[in-house]
Amino acid sequence: MKKLALRGTLKTMGILGAVFLIVALILIVATMSTEDGLLAGIMMGLIFLVLFLIIAAVGLIPYWRCGRQIRRQCEQFGISEDDPQEFEMLTREVSMSSHWLINGGFGNNFALCRQAIDHIEESTFYQRGVAIPAILIVTGQKKKIRLVCGRRGDFDRIMDGLDRWFPPQPSALEEGTESSTRSQRAVRQQERSSGGKQVLLAMAAVVVMVAVFSLLYTLLPPHSSGGRPGGTDVPGISQSDPVQQLIDASSDDQFRRIAQGLQPVSDGDEDELEFYTTDLENGQTGFFLVNNTPYFYYGIMTVYEEESELAQLPIVLAKPYEITLIDGGVDGSPDQYVLSDGHFYSLSYAETYTAYQVSSSWDDQSSWMEIYVPSEDLDEAALTEICQAEYYSNVVSSLHDQVLYFFNDSSAYQNGDSSQGYDRSTAVYRAVLDIDNRQILLFSIENGVETQMDSLSME
Repeated sequence: MKKLALRGTLKTMGILGAVFLIVALILIVATMSTEDGLLAGIMMGLIFLVLFLIIAAVGLIPYWRCGRQIRRQCEQFGISEDDPQEFEMLTREVSMSSHWLINGGFGNNFALCRQAIDHIEESTFYQRGVAIPAILIVTGQKKKIRLVCGRRGDFDRIMDGLDRWFPPQPSALEEGTESSTRSQRAVRQQERSSGGKQVLLAMAAVVVMVAVFSLLYTLLPPHSSGGRPGGTDVPGISQSDPVQQLIDASSDDQFRRIAQGLQPVSDGDEDELEFYTTDLENGQTGFFLVNNTPYFYYGIMTVYEEESELAQLPIVLAKPYEITLIDGGVDGSPDQYVLSDGHFYSLSYAETYTAYQVSSSWDDQSSWMEIYVPSEDLDEAALTEICQAEYYSNVVSSLHDQVLYFFNDSSAYQNGDSSQGYDRSTAVYRAVLDIDNRQILLFSIENGVETQMDSLSME
């Protein structure tokens, strides 16, 4: 039984070893004529050894726990560990006998006897916007073990095996047949063709190769360092970053100048992005993105209908806390999406000393932004600072003319329906961000009467 639980770990170690040998061969062929080849090979071996030990620990520690788990259950339920068992391979990792359920998946090894399982539940595991079927196994101690079924058909095969231990209740069989149960599972669950283990292996291989070739890059003579004069790192966006490529390809000098202030950040969370569908005038289905993060987002949204790809829609620097209509639409009835090549950025030009709250609002005729600043902080200097920050953000996000209404705690008055935001007649300032003409028009409002204060050139 313990050998079955180790199967996935051994397979992973074998694949990593093969990756190492292939990369080592490429390195030797590429550097055999240089004096740095031997040093690079030694350093690569040390890097690989550290990664190998880390990944081996991830895979072996659950396996060692699995051995103790088997012994504890044998003592608890009076089962002999040496009893002959005939195991059926339900999936590549999951095996089952008349007494035991064994999972040999990398990093998720477990062995459960029939008596230790209280009941099972169908569940769903979400990964980057995609629903993956899973099974929750609840033990007698009310502990839950999640078994994610990443490959097509794994969920049904495992559930069919568990149904032998826990026959489905009659109420669960709409038509009284096994085939109807399977068809219901297919409707309730969305399956993917690749599992988490393959993702982990690919990440490990990428890390090894990136580390090796990064080392080679630093070992090469100074004259071969290309765009890195003096061997120092240039702050900001790298040449390989998609936004830098976007900047280089743009003919808009205003965008090119302001977008240089974008800086990649690592703490953006794609779970904070919300997507909604809308009907476009051409009969297609379009998508709105609500960016609930403080960062600009760049990525690719791949849209599917019943697992068939409909289109790939680019999301080009969606503005923070803004509702963005994604360019392009799709035919059909999209039912899921996957985000890829996602990047988050901050914009140095959009930073302000004044804290403010911003929200989008609209009616049948127009749309505008509502900005709230406490009375003690809202003066002409703060007004100018916030308008410039929003202007720069709009340029980066390819938004055009926009109207801003400013409110403070003494003037802000909610509409009758608070979900519709503030009553614009109670605003104290209004600003027009004229991107095309590169200017900001500022107006003060008193008793509903507007007076133009200034016109700021943004050249």
